[in-house]
Amino acid sequence: MDNIYFQSFIDIETWNAAQWRAAAFLHDPEGKLPPCLGLVFENIEAGRRIFSDWRARLGSVDSHEELRVSIIEDNSAGLESGYWVHISSNPLNSEGRAQADGAPVQIQTAVVVSRFQKMIPGPGSPHLEQFKRDVREQKGYCILPISSDLKPDFELAISKAEVHLRQASEVGIDDLDSVVFPKDHFEGSVQIH
Repeated sequence: MDNIYFQSFIDIETWNAAQWRAAAFLHDPEGKLPPCLGLVFENIEAGRRIFSDWRARLGSVDSHEELRVSIIEDNSAGLESGYWVHISSNPLNSEGRAQADGAPVQIQTAVVVSRFQKMIPGPGSPHLEQFKRDVREQKGYCILPISSDLKPDFELAISKAEVHLRQASEVGIDDLDSVVFPKDHFEGSVQIH
């Protein structure tokens, strides 16, 4: 039987308390500061606990990219146009970190807990496209908590280099990002084991 590796950057009780509502993109017109992806929480104190826990685990820079961030755009017919923000972990990167630290971890099967939110921007909203351009130009970004009155907490920001910018058509049934879709999205698809 495979060893099962359980990894989660999602403390379910804290996320439920935080009430994640939206994503916000921060852009420096002068290009001096990195772009930021803000997670907007109704309960900012719980949102800060999420980021405080992440920083205790990752530091201010997620150098091994253990926190996995995906933005999946979907303009398919029959679905409301928009994008999902999917927050999870990357067990393979955690395996690499453990091995770099001298721990003999080999992951065969992983259980990953995640959270996602569908965002429906207004028509012609430029913010996601600007974020994508900024990330390409600066080769990185930060993720941080934002209160529901849109005040960012820069002290809890985590710098990252990797964000998975994807189209829904790229996501298959066995993909980590497949959980963002309704159950009937993959009807007729064959699951690979």
